[in-house]
Amino acid sequence: MVRLRWWLLIALIAGIVLGPIIAGIEGFVLIGAGHWTVEMRLSLAVALVCVLVMFLIVLGSLIGTASSLQSHIRNVVRGFRQRQGRAQLQEGLRALASGDWEQAEKLSLQAADKTEFKVVCFLAAAMAAQERGDIEKRDRYLSQAHRADPNADLAVGLTEARLHLRSRHYKQARDVLSQLDRIAPRHTPVMKLLQHVLRKQGDLLALEQLLPRLRKYEALPDAQLTELDAQVLQYKLSQAGSDLPEIRQLWRQTPKPARRDINSFIAYGRALIRARVPHEAERLTRKFLEQVWDKRLVMFYGEIETYETQRQLQTAERWTETRQADAPMLTTLAKLSMRAQQWVKAQQYLNELVRMQPSTATWILLADVYEQLQDPDQMKACISEALKQAHADPVLNA
Repeated sequence: MVRLRWWLLIALIAGIVLGPIIAGIEGFVLIGAGHWTVEMRLSLAVALVCVLVMFLIVLGSLIGTASSLQSHIRNVVRGFRQRQGRAQLQEGLRALASGDWEQAEKLSLQAADKTEFKVVCFLAAAMAAQERGDIEKRDRYLSQAHRADPNADLAVGLTEARLHLRSRHYKQARDVLSQLDRIAPRHTPVMKLLQHVLRKQGDLLALEQLLPRLRKYEALPDAQLTELDAQVLQYKLSQAGSDLPEIRQLWRQTPKPARRDINSFIAYGRALIRARVPHEAERLTRKFLEQVWDKRLVMFYGEIETYETQRQLQTAERWTETRQADAPMLTTLAKLSMRAQQWVKAQQYLNELVRMQPSTATWILLADVYEQLQDPDQMKACISEALKQAHADPVLNA
């Protein structure tokens, strides 16, 4: 409209300036078409041409205004639908968070037709469908999310993997995450989820291959990386059999924090025992206990069988001078005393242990001791107590 006003102003000025000049020019204009002829003064012809030009300008301006108005109306309608879609998406997400799965799915799908956040809408609908147990619809919504934005593969893939994890479909989750890992090998959320799936599947060899990247890109805290290193080490030690060079190499190439893990050290000690070097396991365990006192290590020390059982027993008895004689300590002392064939001493330790923490295993050990002491009555009494304990033990009766 502003442009039209300018054109009218220009035409008015031109008419005022040029009108008298054209009116003073003598002449006629003759127009012929077939048998028809039209004759008019030159000034009138010029005026008609000007009127025609102005008409065309006005018509073009009106058409442009109408088109602009139509576009404006479309934008207003689109804006209204988008606001409505955002409101529905917000309500759908609220319903999803509150556990109203059917309403969440319904509102998310309605919002997908109106808002620009189609991927979010379809992912929310997929989550709601899974919670309802409708796996077919969940997969359909995930496919629609992929089609809605091909550039959102990571977001859609991670959501799909998490949904598979919640359903405990570890193979499907691993397939999705492996594909994402090939697309984005530096993406830490993908690596974190992938290591979680590998742990669930127990594929520690694949986890070992992933560990360098987890460490390089700081995908996990140091404590979790150490835990993973320890799990991989324990698994590989269990598979090493009695191959002493391989066992030692596995231990040396493992990072130090994982080697200081108690369970990893015990796994290494048991591997040394399998490799027929129990004296090395005993020596390392004794040195470790001098640095870190742990009940699991104390119990493991009692499992190590060497040709120097008497020296082991003396070592354990020295611990009682500075440490409390708790259940793990008494168990180890009793086992070492039995291997040293010091039955009276073993009886004393086991009697103290059953008073402190009775268990089926302890009563059976005590029955063995009384058998060696040739006391059948006490042996039978211990067996009876072992049966009672076994009957009362919820773990054994599970």
